[in-house]
Amino acid sequence: MPDTIWIIISVVLVIVAGIAGFIIGGMHRKKVAEKTIGSAEEEATKILTDATNTAERKKSESINEARRESDRLKKKQTVMSKCVAETLTESSQGLSEWRTT
Repeated sequence: MPDTIWIIISVVLVIVAGIAGFIIGGMHRKKVAEKTIGSAEEEATKILTDATNTAERKKSESINEARRESDRLKKKQTVMSKCVAETLTESSQGLSEWRTT
């Protein structure tokens, strides 16, 4: 009879240990999953912040380049306008001289 009791106690202990292992394993898996999700969220936030900063920097660079190009074209237009005005003045003077002769 004592052997039967030891077998029953052993079976009960194995069942209790199995249940405890299952519960502890589930809790450990949950902690690992939460840590992984937290790490992924931090990485996603970092990627988003970096992308936003890069986009803002490129936007600023594009605006500055557009301003420089605009200034360059305005200067070129001013020079061309002066050349056209000088040419018209010279043509007008030549026409006036031609009429008077």
